[in-house]
Amino acid sequence: MNIEGRISWPGFLLSIIPSSIFLIGSLITSVWSLNANFRANLVVAGFSLLTGSANALWILLSLATIVTSFRLKDGELTFGRLGRRTRTVPLTDVVSTSLPTPQKQRLKAWNGATVWLRGGYTLFLSFSVLDNARVLATFLSELPVRSNDNIEGSLVRSAVASTMVAQALVTCLLIAIGTVALLILGVAFHPNPGVGDRRLFLALGCVLLSLCAIGFYFGVLRYWIGCVRWYRLDGRVLHYRTVLSSSISQRFVDELDSVASHRPTSQQAEAGSWRLLRFRDGEQLKLHVGILQNASTLYEELKALKTRNRIAKGRRPSSIFGSDHPMWQAIQPHLEEGEQVWWIGRPVYKKLWNEMAAEVVFGLIPGTIGLLAVIAGTTVFARRMDASLTLLVVGAFFTLIGFWCVSAPYRYRRMLQDTVYAVTSRRALVIAGFTWGPQVAVDKTTDRIQSITADKAMYYEVVGRGRDVVFGGEWRKGRKGRNYWGHHGFLAVDDRQGAEAALQCLLSSDETGC
Repeated sequence: MNIEGRISWPGFLLSIIPSSIFLIGSLITSVWSLNANFRANLVVAGFSLLTGSANALWILLSLATIVTSFRLKDGELTFGRLGRRTRTVPLTDVVSTSLPTPQKQRLKAWNGATVWLRGGYTLFLSFSVLDNARVLATFLSELPVRSNDNIEGSLVRSAVASTMVAQALVTCLLIAIGTVALLILGVAFHPNPGVGDRRLFLALGCVLLSLCAIGFYFGVLRYWIGCVRWYRLDGRVLHYRTVLSSSISQRFVDELDSVASHRPTSQQAEAGSWRLLRFRDGEQLKLHVGILQNASTLYEELKALKTRNRIAKGRRPSSIFGSDHPMWQAIQPHLEEGEQVWWIGRPVYKKLWNEMAAEVVFGLIPGTIGLLAVIAGTTVFARRMDASLTLLVVGAFFTLIGFWCVSAPYRYRRMLQDTVYAVTSRRALVIAGFTWGPQVAVDKTTDRIQSITADKAMYYEVVGRGRDVVFGGEWRKGRKGRNYWGHHGFLAVDDRQGAEAALQCLLSSDETGC
């Protein structure tokens, strides 16, 4: 089948006329407001510049992504884009084709199809300005799906656009702060007679510029460093291309040093998390779940491959626990018929000292304020009934808060006394377990018994600097609609190496692997 098409430049220019009008109008409004003498002229100029920047960016993106010509012949697709050389790819490199929804068909600028190519490349076929674009898109969408077990995916353009909008707002704020810093530096290098010590202005300007650079790195740049733009897992070989790379790289799965989940506090819950792949040579790759297709599927497959490698190389426990174990009475009622116990453990009180110390230190502040208020109410303001009563009530309230926090060591010891961990020939068991996390306080789970089967235990992770073994978790609602991730698993386990060895035995093919 042969299909050819070329862009209609008059039609394309007509499609960007509204954006061009808004751009010119924004520039004129900005210049006029800066020269005019009225209140809030700087606000009007700033808003006009933001509007003009958005329209200019839209025009540049349209010029960069539009396909100017194409030809489909002999199973190959040849296409050209503005300012780039013509490229030819086989139809087997077409990963997927997204046709426009009925809502987008009403919008001339969005009435087109998006074609994803292997290697992280995307093509936008505009139905309004490109001849035979609809015919080509329909043909590509009807191509048979490749019948293989390879996992493949690329960045989703709509999700990336949403992320970049938020980062653009952060960048605008940092630019505003940076502009103020430059003005302060200008005062430092060209001081007026009425200006004091210019070293103060120099230091303040340098501090503000440094904060802008740090904020841009952590707020924008860090998100994209190592971010995977496209990937394909072919057996034990991972093909990928990052956002900041122009070439496709290949790595063997055996080179992976660790595969871990990172779930920061986010209003997007799981969509705001990412998976971190770390290789032995130090290279790191990020799989952002919210913007990368099949990121969770790739993570689970790599985690399974990594676990199978660990099973093949790891040691196996040789003992089977029975009624002579001191914690057998806590495990035995929950065992199934014929189920063997390969490892038993419990949490270590001293390994939670960081959490306890933080609560104690925090409790000293309100506790001290409360005691001072109580003392003041009973001595200095004793003759003033209203002031004394107020200080006593407020002081008692703060004192109770401080006492609750300072009693953390006692409370933690009480929580840990009933907790038992076990790994059997069929599953991992957590009795009276906990939920905890970087921003979630240690707390008892709602389920007294947690049973983790082998298919879930395969994705276990070691976190907390080797202190905890995690099998999963849950998102918890917090302040301002934010979500906080809480781990489930073996918290502060006493024998992590023994637990991992038993888990490797559990993940083997049979129940007699020990």
